[in-house]
Amino acid sequence: MDDEFDPDKPIHILLRDSELLHEITRFLRNYAANIKTFRHINKFMEMPLSDAPSCLITTLDSSDEHGVSLIKRVQSKGLSIPVIVVATEDDNVYSAVKAMQAGAADFINRPIIERDFIDRLDEVVKKST
Repeated sequence: MDDEFDPDKPIHILLRDSELLHEITRFLRNYAANIKTFRHINKFMEMPLSDAPSCLITTLDSSDEHGVSLIKRVQSKGLSIPVIVVATEDDNVYSAVKAMQAGAADFINRPIIERDFIDRLDEVVKKST
């Protein structure tokens, strides 16, 4: 990782799956000082958004496709927050294509390997600055 990343910039995590939320938060504790977690899209969208977040991590949750909707809502506000989508058990190649077409910066399959996850997050954040 490069020293260019500002660990104080918030990383937002919007996940319904508490186990996945815990896993990703644990990975990020040594990487970022400012981690904000959300379980519901509305809670995330209610807060004032700016280009301040370095990244948003979410899932597609194919039952209502909230991930695709979220990506589009963030973009419609004119924000350039990169979104990383993490695969759920129900996701497949089509899900990855759907996420990338919607504007996701990356799609990460599970199981998540901490070092790979952090490296990919770092790459996404650097590309967005």
